[in-house]
Amino acid sequence: MNNKKGLGSLLLSMVICGSLLSACGGNSNTTSEGSGNTEAKAKVAEIVFALPSFNRIPDDLSKVTNAINAITTEKIGVKVDFRLFGPADYAQKVNLALQSGEKMDVFTTLGQFSNYVSKSQVAPLEELLPEHGKELTAILDKDFGPDILKTTTMDGHIYGIPVNKGMALPTNIIFNADMLTDAGVSADSIQSVEDLPAVFAAVKKKSPDVVPFGPINVNPTDTGLVNWMKGASKVDYLTDTTGVGVVIGDSGKVVNFYESDVFKNGIQMMREWFNAGYLQKDTATTTITAMEMVSSGRGFLLGRVQRYGGWQAAECSSREKH
Repeated sequence: MNNKKGLGSLLLSMVICGSLLSACGGNSNTTSEGSGNTEAKAKVAEIVFALPSFNRIPDDLSKVTNAINAITTEKIGVKVDFRLFGPADYAQKVNLALQSGEKMDVFTTLGQFSNYVSKSQVAPLEELLPEHGKELTAILDKDFGPDILKTTTMDGHIYGIPVNKGMALPTNIIFNADMLTDAGVSADSIQSVEDLPAVFAAVKKKSPDVVPFGPINVNPTDTGLVNWMKGASKVDYLTDTTGVGVVIGDSGKVVNFYESDVFKNGIQMMREWFNAGYLQKDTATTTITAMEMVSSGRGFLLGRVQRYGGWQAAECSSREKH
């Protein structure tokens, strides 16, 4: 399969509204640092920035926000109000804000880029970037090449700026290494999802009270199964995470993901894992994530998206190593 096919669906795009670029570029013509600072202090633009957090959202986020704003207000005359949401309800929170007219200047699209564009909820940037985004585009050109903005271009307009980070989102597994050793299983024996049931059985036999597998997110519950299926079967979502139109493998044919054998087999596999006792009995309603279970020694493994690493299994320390 061509590695570039589906690049757009793997990008996490950061949509920047015109008001932000104007604010950030407002000090570009100052003649000195002193005059720039004076102008920045005189007029500070307040920006609301929504982004998803795949970890626990800290109670003291304001400490980070205040530290950032101490720099941005001084340097570019911008004060940022960060709005962090969990991945399960992130899209809903952003959509509600946009539909209600609540202030929302910058947000990561998290796979919904084409939807925001089709609903005219984002502003075109091509006229703003030459003046206010010179440094930004120069960095992207250097790191990813001159065509990177094509990934966020629709109908001739640039509607977003790709995040300057790893492009691929492989799904890896995180497990308790000591439990694996105690069960007499080698990590090298885990080469695919199909290898996991035998591993779970061995762990369960050695530690009957341990839950081998669990959800990566709760409320609603998400085991990460869809991401596993996407990676294993090379499912291209074509920038639309609803799954109603995907290309599987090298077929070149657009199909409904939920009517495919890939989805059917994945659901059947998860049902078998549940019946075998590899998931919590209250998986659908639990408020405890697999990461919490693994960290506390009550769980063995979870699957999650690894944004920078390659295709390898990641080990998490056991409770004895903390």
